[in-house]
Amino acid sequence: DLISFALASLPESESKTKIERYLKQFILPGVEGVENLIRKWRHLRDGRLHTPVPTDLARLVLRAVALVADPCQQRHVTIRVCGQLCGEKVKSYPGEENGLKGMVNAEQIVIGLSYVIRNALEAVQEQKEGRVQIDLDQESPGTHVILIDDNGAGIPEENRELVWRSFFSTKGQDRNGLGLPLAKQVIEKCQSQIECAPSPLGGTAFRILVPACPSKAV
Repeated sequence: DLISFALASLPESESKTKIERYLKQFILPGVEGVENLIRKWRHLRDGRLHTPVPTDLARLVLRAVALVADPCQQRHVTIRVCGQLCGEKVKSYPGEENGLKGMVNAEQIVIGLSYVIRNALEAVQEQKEGRVQIDLDQESPGTHVILIDDNGAGIPEENRELVWRSFFSTKGQDRNGLGLPLAKQVIEKCQSQIECAPSPLGGTAFRILVPACPSKAV
């Protein structure tokens, strides 16, 4: 607001035009992003979550991927969901009707999933051919698992617990280190768990354990 007020009193010039452009392209979107993070943290703190309902995990994953798919396509990164390459025309994937349903707060956990997927995309940006692979499976009769693998540089063993701390990042000083801590809190608020381990693709694997939907509730 102060910058906008100051700009209003400045005469038209190349410098003023440049500042106005920076304000619109970087400063205002950055402020909006911070406000959204604060709003989400407050929702977590106050426990304002919807009641768990039977949710198709395949559709949940596709929703989360849709939130981050465009940036990954622009940066030559591929995402595969259960073996099928995600693209603009892909609306589903083979096996979507496999019936894996979880009892989750869908609107909230999709936010957590999107942060984990975005983290994977950022991890593979330096790879010549970045790859992110997402699979669904039944962990046990009462638990399903969402597997998110990437072929990035990976997370050293000594940092695998630190990634859940706010403001800690393995990707350099230009990262705020809030994505994974926020994802963990959202996922745990949804009575689910998230684990970090080495990936068979060479990077990092995240396992998200979700309560299975009781058969009588399907």
